[in-house]
Amino acid sequence: MGLLSMTRSWLKERKNKLTLTSSTGLALIFLIVVLVNLISQAAFVRFDLTADRSYSLSDASLGLLRSLPDPVIIRAFLSDGLPQPYGSYEQYIRDVLAEYRARSGGKVRLEFLNPDRSDKIRSAANTAGLMSVRFQQLVQDEFTLREGYVGLVLNYQDQQKVIPFIKDTAGLEYAITSRILAMVQPAKKEIGFSTGHGEFTPASQGRAFVEALEERYGIVDVSLREGATSWPSLSALLVVSPRNAFTEKEVRALDDFVARGIPVSFFVSRRSVFLQSFTSVVANTGLDGLFENYGLRMDPEFVIDAQCQRISLNMQENGMQIANIINYPFIPVSSDLSETHPLVRDFGMLSFPFATPLHPAATAQADIRFIPLARSSPRSWQVENQSIVNPYKPPPPPEKFGGPYVLAAVSEGSATSYSDKDRPVEKFRLAVIGSSAFLDPSIPVTETNIAFLMNLIDWSVQEEALIAIRSKGSIYRPLRPVPPVVKTIYKALSVFSAPGLVLLAGFLYWRRRKEWRAEAERRYGGISDVG
Repeated sequence: MGLLSMTRSWLKERKNKLTLTSSTGLALIFLIVVLVNLISQAAFVRFDLTADRSYSLSDASLGLLRSLPDPVIIRAFLSDGLPQPYGSYEQYIRDVLAEYRARSGGKVRLEFLNPDRSDKIRSAANTAGLMSVRFQQLVQDEFTLREGYVGLVLNYQDQQKVIPFIKDTAGLEYAITSRILAMVQPAKKEIGFSTGHGEFTPASQGRAFVEALEERYGIVDVSLREGATSWPSLSALLVVSPRNAFTEKEVRALDDFVARGIPVSFFVSRRSVFLQSFTSVVANTGLDGLFENYGLRMDPEFVIDAQCQRISLNMQENGMQIANIINYPFIPVSSDLSETHPLVRDFGMLSFPFATPLHPAATAQADIRFIPLARSSPRSWQVENQSIVNPYKPPPPPEKFGGPYVLAAVSEGSATSYSDKDRPVEKFRLAVIGSSAFLDPSIPVTETNIAFLMNLIDWSVQEEALIAIRSKGSIYRPLRPVPPVVKTIYKALSVFSAPGLVLLAGFLYWRRRKEWRAEAERRYGGISDVG
C-alpha cells in the first residue's frame, strides 16, 4: 500500500470517528431537550438572572398569593403599537402577570384586553378608571397623535383597585402586590405627619405620591398641641422639615408618642438655609434634649462633601441664559449605606441636602442601640459657623478630611421617658435623618429619596416585607468611581482584548495543525503536506 493510500485510509478512519462522535452528541442533545420539555410540563421552573430579580416575585408576594382565600382577577388593558418605551412594556407586563398566575395555585386569573379593537373594551377601561394617554409617534415621516392604554384593573370579591397608567415597569410588582394586600386586608393603619411648624406635607410631592400612600395607609395631620392622647389609633408619626422650634409642651407630646411605643421619625437639621441668598443660620428645633435622652446627638455644623450632588444653575452671559452644571458639596451623596438594615440595604445612593451629622449620645443608656443608616464619604469635612452656602464659592477642602459622618441613624431599645424619668419606656424606635431638605422638591436629589421615605413608613409600621418589593427595579445604582489606574486597565482591555483573542485563536489553530502534521509524520514518515 502506497503512502498516499495509507494517508487517505487514516483520514477516512478519522472522519468516521468524528462523524460517529458528532452523531452521538446530537442524539444526546435531542434526548436532553425532549426530557427537559417533558419535565417542564409537570414543573414550573424559571431562571431569573437579573440583579434585582425583576422577573421573579418576592417572598412577600409569594406569601400573599399562597394565603389568598378567594380568587383575584387581573384585567390588563394594553394597546398595540405604542411608541417606545411603552411598546416594549407589554411583554414585561405579561411575564410578571404570568408569574402571579403560576405562583398563586389558580387563585390569580388573567384577562388581556386591547381597547383599540372594540368600543366595548374601551368603554370598560374608561369606566374602571384607566387613563387614556395621548402618545406622539412618527408615521411615514410625520408626527401623529394617538390614544392608548397601559393599565391594570384588579378585582377581589366586591372590591376593585386600579393602576391607571403604567408609566414605568420599575415598581410594578409593588404596585400589584400592595393593591391586592389592600383588598385582602382593607383596614388601614394610620400614619401621622406633624403640623404647625411649616413642615413638609405629602401633597407637596404631588397627587401621585399621596395616592400611593393612601393605597396602604390612612394619612392624618397631627397637631402636637393637642397631645399624644388625641391620636390613639396612630401607628407611626413623621416630623418632616419643621421650620420653627417646638414648644416644651409639643416636645412632651413627642416624648409621649415615643414612650407609648409609636415609632417617630425626624427629618431635621441644626441649620436653616435660605436659597435665595445662599445663606444659613443656626436653627433651634427644641429637640436636642429629646434626642439626647434616646441616644442621639446632632452637630450644629454642615457636612461638606466632595462626593456630592451636581446641580444646574442658570447664568446670564452676553444676553443669553447659560446652564452651568456644577458640583454642590453642600448636598452630600452617601453611598456608604448600611448593608443589613432593611431601610437602606438595597439602595445605591441617597442625597442629604444641607445635612448636619449625628453621633451616639455620650449619656446614652446601656439598652439603647445607635444604628447608622448612611454616612458621608471619607472626603467630607465640616467648617465652623459656615453661613455662606454659595455653590460658586464652596469652602476649600482641608488638608485632612474629618469624614465619614453619620447622616441618618436609628435609635432603638429601652430607656426612661424624657419628660418623666420615673416612666420606663420598654421598647422604642426612633429614626433621625439629619437633613431638613431631604424631601424638598425644589432641590435636586437622587431619585431614591422618596423611595426611602416610603420604606421608612413601611418599616415604622412593621410592614418590612413590602420594602424588598419596592426596591426591585426602582433603585438608583450609578457607576461607582474607580481609581485612575483601574480606568487605564479597563481602557487597555477594551482596546486590546478583541485583537488578542483573534491572535490567540490563530496561535491555537497553528499549534493544532502542527500537532496533526507531527502525528502524520510519526505514523507514515516523511509527509511534507497532506490534502
